[in-house]
Amino acid sequence: MHSNPLKIKSYQKMLLKSMIFVCLITRAFIATAQTYEWSNISTEPSYVLPDISLEQLNAVPDVVTIDGREYYLTVYLSRDYMPIIPPGGKPLYTTIYFKSRDDQPIGSSLSVVAFWLVRSNFIWKDWILEDTLEPAKPGQIKLRHMTGPRLEPNTYIDVIAMVRDLSGKTFFLKAPKQFIRKTS
Repeated sequence: MHSNPLKIKSYQKMLLKSMIFVCLITRAFIATAQTYEWSNISTEPSYVLPDISLEQLNAVPDVVTIDGREYYLTVYLSRDYMPIIPPGGKPLYTTIYFKSRDDQPIGSSLSVVAFWLVRSNFIWKDWILEDTLEPAKPGQIKLRHMTGPRLEPNTYIDVIAMVRDLSGKTFFLKAPKQFIRKTS
């Protein structure tokens, strides 16, 4: 049985058109993602994490009052040394819960945008994102960071969070002496 050359050519044209369409959609998606990713980030100094002195970080309160409501942090820190992990373990894994004392929903007016780790003269800082994989309970915002410094487990460190409201006003609060767990 012989194939019809016109059908093959027609099929090849359809395949080529499909490939071009996929390329155009992919290009549009990438352009949109790049626009979205960078549209909210400015190179202005206000978007660079501030350098805060050790004295200032140590003076950050454990509870902060914003618009008449009190907020605090609870933190989970761990280093993974499971047998399948390369020697030296994984970087510090951080989960931060930004909680209201009254357990009422926080809403979208506040967001935790960055955090600091402080121990003795050691200061480490980075941006942090809200964990949207697991819904947080009412009255809290759950955040995760998976690539922290390689601090020794079974030690303690202070965790300081930077909170912003919709007007851009910044607040700081601390969870002192948080234990770094070792999973193995």
